[in-house]
Amino acid sequence: MSYGKNTPSEENTPKDASPKEQDAPDRNPSIESHTEQEKEVTQSTSSASPARSEWLRNFWREITNKLRDFWRGIPNKQGLRDVGISVLASIVVGSSLAWAQITDSRTQADTAIRAANTQAATAERLENLRYVRDRAQVATSANLSPHCLTADGTIFTPGTPTTKSSTDKPDPSIPELPFKDFDLKEQNLSGLWLNCANFSGANLEGADLSNAVLIEAKFDGANLRNANLQGAILELAQLGGADLRGADLSNADLSGTPTDLSILETATLHETILPEDNLALTPQQKQRLQDLGATFTKEEDPEP
Repeated sequence: MSYGKNTPSEENTPKDASPKEQDAPDRNPSIESHTEQEKEVTQSTSSASPARSEWLRNFWREITNKLRDFWRGIPNKQGLRDVGISVLASIVVGSSLAWAQITDSRTQADTAIRAANTQAATAERLENLRYVRDRAQVATSANLSPHCLTADGTIFTPGTPTTKSSTDKPDPSIPELPFKDFDLKEQNLSGLWLNCANFSGANLEGADLSNAVLIEAKFDGANLRNANLQGAILELAQLGGADLRGADLSNADLSGTPTDLSILETATLHETILPEDNLALTPQQKQRLQDLGATFTKEEDPEP
């Protein structure tokens, strides 16, 4: 056996090949070509990106230079500034005037609405006053102690004097004058005979009811604030929940009218007649009302 001859693998291996090249497998030509193309694309892309960035920088540099040259070429920069300031001032002034005009228009509209509402309320109150006056009872010397209207509309005069007790209750069979929830603010009802009138929930703030005859009238929940009730006859009237703050009840007759301290202590009570048998008042409360000017009277028994 000869050991001097090379093996087939040794014969096919190039003499100058490195160990890595000797051990590397055979390469595929298609793969090698594809790799070369990728390298070319990468090189072209990397070379194009700096070129694009440089073009953008040059573009903006040129725009900036042109704007700078334009500004430098303006002969009167201060005049341009003045013109700009004038235009800006005109815009501000114009906007302010427009806003003021809008605000003024709104104010005028609100004023017109309030005036219209006031006129409507005044017209309603005058119509209510006419309605009340048309239904007021006729006062005659023969009817010094009237009570309420009968079913046929005539004045009812009891054959015996009125009991005037705070425990008496109005006769439900006697018709009442329907003025419930009426708006009669600051209207003149002075001296009217309105027996059995129903003013429940009515607005009589500041109204003039002086010397009015209001026997068995209803004022439940009515607004009588600052009303003038001087000398009014309120025998057997109902004042539950009425607002009498500031009302003037001087010389008024509330005989038989149940009241409490909270209703009367905020009103003027100079020589106001109140019923002695009012069980709603304690002795201390009666004393308080007397200190305010009220007079408590005990009613005499009716004559036979």
